[in-house]
Amino acid sequence: MDFGRRSRDVGRALIVTGTSSSAGKSTLVSALGRVLADQGVKVAPFKGQNMALNSMVTRSGHEIARAQYTQSLACRTEAVVEMNPVLLKPTSEHSSQVVVMGRPMYESSGVSYQLLKKQLRATVEEALEELLGRYDFVLLEGAGSPAEINLMSNDLVNLGLAKRFNIPSILVGDIERGGVFASIFGTLQILPPELSELIFGFVINKFRGQKELLKSGIVELEERLGVTSYGVLPYLALDLPEEDSLFSYRQKEVKRASSSRKRLRVSVLRFPYLSNASDFDPLILEDDLEVIFTDSPSDIKSSDLVVLPGSKCTVADLNWIRECALDDALSSAQRAGSVIFGVCGGFQMLGGEIKDGVESEFDSALGLCHLPITTTFQRDKVLRQIKGVCVANSLSDRLVSGYQIHMGIIDASGASPLFRVRSLSLGEGGEEFLEGAVSASFSVFGTTIHGIFECDGFRAGFLSLVAQRVSKSFTPSLRSYKDHLEESFDRLADVTSREIDVAGIFEQAKRWKPKESI
Repeated sequence: MDFGRRSRDVGRALIVTGTSSSAGKSTLVSALGRVLADQGVKVAPFKGQNMALNSMVTRSGHEIARAQYTQSLACRTEAVVEMNPVLLKPTSEHSSQVVVMGRPMYESSGVSYQLLKKQLRATVEEALEELLGRYDFVLLEGAGSPAEINLMSNDLVNLGLAKRFNIPSILVGDIERGGVFASIFGTLQILPPELSELIFGFVINKFRGQKELLKSGIVELEERLGVTSYGVLPYLALDLPEEDSLFSYRQKEVKRASSSRKRLRVSVLRFPYLSNASDFDPLILEDDLEVIFTDSPSDIKSSDLVVLPGSKCTVADLNWIRECALDDALSSAQRAGSVIFGVCGGFQMLGGEIKDGVESEFDSALGLCHLPITTTFQRDKVLRQIKGVCVANSLSDRLVSGYQIHMGIIDASGASPLFRVRSLSLGEGGEEFLEGAVSASFSVFGTTIHGIFECDGFRAGFLSLVAQRVSKSFTPSLRSYKDHLEESFDRLADVTSREIDVAGIFEQAKRWKPKESI
């Protein structure tokens, strides 16, 4: 497929928009990216503005949404900050931290952000320009619905941006929500003509059943709208990291137990401001685990492993733990032999004093006092990829890697370290340093490393240690999480190529011109 270089506009880009959030935009971008990459096309994902509490650090030390990092893996290319120039990380129901080109820049309410968008437009467009100049093809992802007419002014992510770059769109409709024909029809009808003309076709996603039942509706929709159907994608359970728009992980359940009562039980605390819940996706590979996200004291007391995940509002979520009586449940679980593991914000909560005044309005708070550490928040955020080895007793020499995203600086000098690591991020010296902490009883662990359970050797060793402590059997999976992701991308691309007219979509994108240019 020939995607020769052209001027800023037609033929080298496509924007995937959706009838709603979670319609399948991220999935389709990943699918199309893998198809192009397998054809030798140098392709990149792009989302001008994303709202998510799942984020990742690029090799250059910049923070982007996890979704664009995942899409870069599908595209077989390295993630760069230009793929997600604006990231909104909710800090309350009414405000968000605004990360611009990988650095936190503002704290903004929903209303004030609409004014701030005027300043961010140039940043988003410059990032897209950079990708268009560096790659053969760019796959843009919209946000929510492009028909949100109350948000169209100063659009950074949907069809307003696409119009300024003359980029055509394919629309994804989610049939699982119901009313897919009305959603597609309504989206096209409510848009102003100069934006609706960018949408040349649609795809129906998440279908379960016989596609013949949809045929008459699809034909009528094509006739009424003058756009083309490019196929129907079946519902696929791929276990890819979720985008986590707002607080989707508050409802997440990974795996419930089967009839066996011997499996390890893992509870992840479902914080109101839980971040980077994708840290626990690798646990799906382990057949001998039951994993749930919970706020139930009884779940915690009956668990073999209790995990305190990352948090965007550490002190607020710490207060929530106490309000829900989960602090007592944690202590009871530990006394009964359970293991506790904290990641980033969860690690900070397991310590003593937390000196804040940066992330929240609280100047200080007392942690849960399971580890001899203190935390002091700073305005500069630590952003880096790291690699190293475990130095804790039976886990020694297990290789680890991941990334750090935190503003709370931890003093763990009074605790036994968990890892010896060094930074991989560009511009840093790469000197080794000790990281994390483990209690003297070897029952409480903490680290600031996100992605720690993606390290297959550490995951297997740590879970085996938990099983030994609680006198349960555990057989680690022999599957690599990295290989699992690759297999998922390949399967997604195979199904997409079989069920929808991928060649037709790219041919239309290649030939598309705005009507005024015809």
